[in-house]
Amino acid sequence: MKKNVNPTSELNTAVGVIFHLADGTIQSCNAEVEALLGYTVEQLVGTSAFDPPWQTIHEDGSIFLPETYPAIFSLRTGRVCSDVVMGFYKPSGELVWLSIDTLPLFKADNTQAYGVEVTFRDITQNIEAQITRQNSSQKTSPTQVKRLLTDFLPGIIYVYDVIAEHNTYINDQTYNILGYTVSEISQLGENFVAQVMHPEDLARFPAHLSRLRNSQREEVYNFEYRMRHKNGEWRWFNSQDKVHTRLPDGSIHQILGVAQEIHNRKQIEEHLSQSEERLKLATVAGRLGMWFWDLTTDCLEWTEQCKALFGLNPDTEMSYEVFLNALYPEDRERADAAVQEALETKTEYKIEYRTVWSDGSIHWILAQGRGFYNPESRPVRMIGIAQDITERINNQKALEQREEELRLITEAIPQQIWTALPNGETDYFNQRWQDYTGLTVEQANNRGWEYMIHPDDLADVKEMWHRCLTTGCNYNLKTRLRRADGEFEWFLVRARPLRNQRGEVVRWYGTNTNINQIKELEAKLQQQTEDLIQANQLKDEFLAIVSHELRTPLNPILGWSQLLSAGRLKPERYAQGVGIIQRNAKLQANLIDDLLDVSRILRGKLKLKTKPLNLETIVRSALTTVQLSANSKSIEIVTSFEPNIGQVSGDASRLQQIVWNLVSNAIKFTPEGGQVTVSLKGVGTQALIQVIDTGKGIEPEFLPYVFERFRQAESSRTRKFGGLGLGLAIVRHLTELHGGTVAADSLGENRGATFSVRLPLINTPTVRQFEDEQSNKTIELNPLNGLRVLIVDDDVDSLDLLTLVLEQDGAKVTAVESAKAARSAFNESTPDLIISDIGMPEVDGYTLINQIRALPQGKNIPAIALTAYAGEVDKQRSIDAGYQQHIPKPINLTELISVVTIIMQKNRCT
Repeated sequence: MKKNVNPTSELNTAVGVIFHLADGTIQSCNAEVEALLGYTVEQLVGTSAFDPPWQTIHEDGSIFLPETYPAIFSLRTGRVCSDVVMGFYKPSGELVWLSIDTLPLFKADNTQAYGVEVTFRDITQNIEAQITRQNSSQKTSPTQVKRLLTDFLPGIIYVYDVIAEHNTYINDQTYNILGYTVSEISQLGENFVAQVMHPEDLARFPAHLSRLRNSQREEVYNFEYRMRHKNGEWRWFNSQDKVHTRLPDGSIHQILGVAQEIHNRKQIEEHLSQSEERLKLATVAGRLGMWFWDLTTDCLEWTEQCKALFGLNPDTEMSYEVFLNALYPEDRERADAAVQEALETKTEYKIEYRTVWSDGSIHWILAQGRGFYNPESRPVRMIGIAQDITERINNQKALEQREEELRLITEAIPQQIWTALPNGETDYFNQRWQDYTGLTVEQANNRGWEYMIHPDDLADVKEMWHRCLTTGCNYNLKTRLRRADGEFEWFLVRARPLRNQRGEVVRWYGTNTNINQIKELEAKLQQQTEDLIQANQLKDEFLAIVSHELRTPLNPILGWSQLLSAGRLKPERYAQGVGIIQRNAKLQANLIDDLLDVSRILRGKLKLKTKPLNLETIVRSALTTVQLSANSKSIEIVTSFEPNIGQVSGDASRLQQIVWNLVSNAIKFTPEGGQVTVSLKGVGTQALIQVIDTGKGIEPEFLPYVFERFRQAESSRTRKFGGLGLGLAIVRHLTELHGGTVAADSLGENRGATFSVRLPLINTPTVRQFEDEQSNKTIELNPLNGLRVLIVDDDVDSLDLLTLVLEQDGAKVTAVESAKAARSAFNESTPDLIISDIGMPEVDGYTLINQIRALPQGKNIPAIALTAYAGEVDKQRSIDAGYQQHIPKPINLTELISVVTIIMQKNRCT
């Protein structure tokens, strides 16, 4: 019978698998057989192909004799059968058409098949459709018949031209089986085989052609290989090839072949091999004894494991009498009767009996077996297994214990576990769920599971659950579940369906995993991400401000420098220009100081030199430095100091910086003619400094961020007020370093602002003094008179400036531009003082001072480091290298003279 020209449906049809032993007896079969044949597995196992209870027919309606069954054919000949069409009558009388394949199985070094594997598919629809087409078709020509046959046969029929290396003919089944049309194959030409055959099999293809070339007669050669379907899937095929035509010299010209798809067979072979291996391992691991009884010779063979189960030595020669004698006397007759009954009725042999070991111990054995028969229905052998039931009972007890453990695990694991019926109705919740919800299973069922879902999540949960109940798909959803106290927490809810053999859902198993902490962490990470984005935006704005603020002072500095160098200014304008240059240079230095302070703050390198201090002195000193800028805007500074409030422990310069920043800020944001009030008083154990202005004020939405770094109320290019937005951040950090707090308050825009600094007071007597070494020193008119100074700086302008300043105060200066020149000058004349730049080419200032300190005359000479590296680390490195003082650039000339004077005075004292 021909197969349907569209085998697509066959690919989706269930495949039945039956395993016959050498005598034709069915030993095993898969579950699909029941649906295909209408017989249960129990009815089929043990049935012989020589004496089947069913009826079969050929395609023409003639009887399909058992002796010609594909299974019997393969057992007798050792050859495979492919796509044999058989009509099979089910017990109900229904006729189904089957397509049958067989695979004989051999043991090593044995040419006789010990069994055959039969696989079959239901092709009833294809046969009926074919019959319908045949009845309605008109008479066709012989050529058309041949064409129809080749296109309809269940396989790929082809003619391969060895000379041209491509197929000269291929039937339409190629498209049905591989997905390629004949035209597509023709277009590929000689590349078709190379492109679709698996590389490993393509390497064996020349050897197959060589066998065909060397064939002398019409031999048929088999070749198994893999071909790639058009959808990319690899499929197994078996080709039966023979020489079709030869050239006049006798060499092969064309090959005629039929390729049958054996993909299912290959999978079955692999499955069978694995099954045999598993069976072998199972008998060893499961301590199963196997026995084989040849009834024709009365030869009984037992495995060593089987003998061990009966307490027999491995070398014991077995016979049926030895077997019976090994049994408990009262069980021998019953066991023998069970064997005889199984053989006579062709039923399964299954019995439980006792065996007595040589030591007198009694063991229960479960024996199972089945008889096998020849074509005359005479029993020829019996095969079975034996198992110690005592161990099985122990295993059963262990299984029961395991089930109890699993029940306890479901109560102990952190997940909530539940089950539901196919209609979605929940019928079980573990204790973990009941503890979380505060509900019993009965209460939960009465209220319904919807009560447990957060109202905002309920619609999604119901939609997903309905879809899963309808389609049987897995359930995965994150939702919030109600706690016993009414609060909600996030859970990952998962459910999987349990299906029966027909694929129907019989129960749902679900778990609820608490992910509330993960959700909170996700929200936190989201907030951090948003904060980082905002911080990055603030950074960009800040960099733009830094660029603007650093460039702004440079404009008047460069402009007035050019005017001064031209020499065309009037004397009064000359002084004005110098003042503008100095003021903008100081402004730029202050900006840089703020940046350095923030850098120290970020790195945790900002240190305090604390001692008892009088805050009034600190505040007054700070006000002195800002008075000029207040006067320039006609701003009145009003002060209020409560006397004798006590002292604070702090760093004088840093506390003065706090006050200076706050007052400078107030002056900057207060319009001309305004007022700034600075007060100091004691409040309990704290000193309170307040700076109150009548200026621009602070918007309420910006008030929480006023002390953050890089934050300004206005950051656009049209902003009215300059600055980096660092001053208040520095104020807060310095205040906190002193153990205090700072707060800002404002009633809103154009309503002024109040800044309050609170510092802890210390219990020491009040001393109204501010120790400032530089301001309390009386500087002589020419304090450096006669001082020999060696100055080293690779910047000529700086070198000339320092030389001029020191010479004006009486010093004798030797100025050089490199460390090498400095060493030469030092060797010629030992100076009283060395002033050196740090950042110089070739040899820097650190190396220079190390070289000088290594000289006998250079060990105790005072030295001052000048550098643009103004950090705390840079200062400490200068001191460690051998300098007594570190002065950052730009240099305050008055400070320089003061530092030189103090160092030389200390040096003379020592």
